[in-house]
Amino acid sequence: MASRLAELRTELPSGAFGNSGTRFRAFGQPGVPREPFEKVSDAAQVRQHTGLAPTVALHIPWDQGARYRRHAQCR
Repeated sequence: MASRLAELRTELPSGAFGNSGTRFRAFGQPGVPREPFEKVSDAAQVRQHTGLAPTVALHIPWDQGARYRRHAQCR
C-alpha cells in the first residue's frame, strides 16, 4: 500500500494557502502568504515535511498564473 501511495501524484491547490472565508467575507489570519511565490514556498514546506504533493495548482486568476508557472514545481 505505501508503495502505491508513493506513486500517487497529488497537487496542492494554492487556495489552501490563503485566508479562509465565504463569498461575502474573508477571515484574515497572521502569516498568510501575500503573493504566489509565498504560496509556493509554503507548499514546498508541506512537501519537505510529508514527502507528498510535488506540485502546486495555481488558482487563476487570483494567482496570475502566467508570471508564476515556472516556479510552481516544488523541489
